[in-house]
Amino acid sequence: MRELLSLIVRLSRERGKTILISSHLLHQVQQICDRVGIFVSGRLLAVGPVALLGQQVMAGKPLEIELQAEPDNGHLPDILRGLPGVETVERRGSSSTCW
Repeated sequence: MRELLSLIVRLSRERGKTILISSHLLHQVQQICDRVGIFVSGRLLAVGPVALLGQQVMAGKPLEIELQAEPDNGHLPDILRGLPGVETVERRGSSSTCW
């Protein structure tokens, strides 16, 4: 895989070639690509540098995080509510969800 990624980088940078890659492995793609497009159900949702894609896709939407922690002493929701930027904490059984 490293050899293939290296070849793609060389073709792009040394020979000025545009390379189109289709992959679900964003961590590998971001190592070699200048721009990335995210498609969902055949529709282009975002395009640009990887660092800016999240801002495009999540614009205006809250980030939801679901977590489980051991041991569960019942204090986790209060700790999460005290974090900067956390607007809502909801407890569902053994999980706490944050917005």
